[in-house]
Amino acid sequence: MEGRQRLDFLSAFGEEFCNSLSPTIGEDDIAPQGAYEVVLRALGNIPSPEMLGSLSEEQIEQIHAECRRYFEDDRITIDQIRFAVERTIARW
Repeated sequence: MEGRQRLDFLSAFGEEFCNSLSPTIGEDDIAPQGAYEVVLRALGNIPSPEMLGSLSEEQIEQIHAECRRYFEDDRITIDQIRFAVERTIARW
């Protein structure tokens, strides 16, 4: 993926995670960069369309666990993570 395309994807990725998690966390406590950081910490890989499209259930669970740690909020559900991933893929 080239420079501008990568930035567009990361923007869509961050927006979808914010949209999915903000009802639980609050809009003031989440930024698009947080989604990038969570996935990087959970999986050790930079988010990409290919990576999101091939996530295993175990990897989604890892992202979920890291999200709860990173945002310090146990109310975040695995369905919110799935929704954010699905919405990002649909946009991309």
